[in-house]
Amino acid sequence: KDREQGKQNRADIAEMIQRTPALSKRLDVKKTYIRHRTRGGEVKIFSKDSNNKDGGRPSLIITEEWHAHPTNKVHGVAVSSKGKKQQCLELIITTAGTDAENKPCYQDDLQYKQVLEGAIQQDDVFVMIREIDDDDSPHDKSCWPKAAPFFRNLDKEYSRALYEEVESQYVDAYSHGNPDKIREFLIKRMDRWQAD
Repeated sequence: KDREQGKQNRADIAEMIQRTPALSKRLDVKKTYIRHRTRGGEVKIFSKDSNNKDGGRPSLIITEEWHAHPTNKVHGVAVSSKGKKQQCLELIITTAGTDAENKPCYQDDLQYKQVLEGAIQQDDVFVMIREIDDDDSPHDKSCWPKAAPFFRNLDKEYSRALYEEVESQYVDAYSHGNPDKIREFLIKRMDRWQAD
């Protein structure tokens, strides 16, 4: 699954490039690589199955679905190479997950909440965490925009369609009392960590 997700990410990037004239004239998209035609920079997708992750000089590191990483192994190698290039940008995109105590993502979640609260001073980090509050009920739909801010503007077609999908998932999970679906709803839609 990990390698397949990497392939899907690469395919999505390639499609965005091909649909954007300004990018497609600058980037060479082949089956085995995506590379800038004149500067030589490349897009590389790493998964836990990738053999050699060392030696890079990244300009941008994107870690997707950080909650699913059981260790810091892949992410740590990428981050340790940040110092090789000035102004390297790192993005982490994730929802909440399970098995919180054993995941590096959860430890980051705790740390970055302290940054937001001002308990830790870390001026080189921008943190945005979207989740319902600890004392919020997932049954109170007025709280849902905390986890999905675009729900504040439901007159937009995309927002309305997604809201209806989330509402359907909510009904499906809670009307049947299905613990697996409830847990998935809380993780993916309310961004609340759950026990494994």
